Amino acid sequence: MEVFLFLLALPLAVFIGESLGDSGSDNDNDDDTSPEPARIEGTDEDDDIFGTDAAELIDARAGDDFVNALAGDDTVTAGSGNDEGTGGDGDDSIYAQDGDDLFIGGEGNDRVFLGEGDDFSDPMVAPDLALDSGDDLIRGGVGDDVIIDWRGADSLYGDPGKDVLDAVDLFPEESDSDLLSGGHGADLLVGDDGDTMTGGEDEDQFISFVDESDDLPVTIADWQPDERLGLIWDGDTLGPAEESDLTMEQDPDTDTVQLFVKEHCVAILENATGFSLDQVDLTVDYSEAA
Repeated sequence: MEVFLFLLALPLAVFIGESLGDSGSDNDNDDDTSPEPARIEGTDEDDDIFGTDAAELIDARAGDDFVNALAGDDTVTAGSGNDEGTGGDGDDSIYAQDGDDLFIGGEGNDRVFLGEGDDFSDPMVAPDLALDSGDDLIRGGVGDDVIIDWRGADSLYGDPGKDVLDAVDLFPEESDSDLLSGGHGADLLVGDDGDTMTGGEDEDQFISFVDESDDLPVTIADWQPDERLGLIWDGDTLGPAEESDLTMEQDPDTDTVQLFVKEHCVAILENATGFSLDQVDLTVDYSEAA
């Protein structure tokens, strides 16, 4: 299926103190023998920084830097400049900060804060950085950001700006439900199979891919008048469909709308007062047969 692309917390050191004995004296035992994360610091120039297979605290400082933290549960602070990089393997925390940055979490359950600027978190833009998987949290910060994560149960936040959020599952067998929240700005949110999408303020656009017979409907939690939903129906696996196959049921008490293609519920729109089928664009995709 062709996918259309329109296009954090420091590690906590645990100290265990035990008060033993009945003689009134304290006996403190520290059983935590794990080493402190190594510190790697860049310069104010353009640096190439590589971590190790252990956990590190990486501070790239200013300049247009490249950072590959490699394995380990790393914390990366990119500093100012147009930086790029990846956390590599491990559960990483990445703070891109100011500049137009490109960062991918990599393997593991990562937290990526892109910061101020027009940023990317997109494995297609820099496929050589690392494979991306895991249940990630990615925030765009202020700016017009592109955030794409196709693997894992992810939480994607655009924050202020005109953002693109895409959480379509890369593999059908990895059908995890994602959360997409556009925030302030006219955003484009792309999801599938049980994803929950919230556009936020301003007029947003939504796209949902339907490519398996057991796909769950997407939920749009804050449907607003004049917004539009594009449905991409996989004709190769689900068969042909026409506009006449698109129907709706609306709860008169809550204004929740259920959308159906044939008998398949493909979307749930909450608070959809005044919604009509004219706000839905149905496209049947036969890309596998091309």
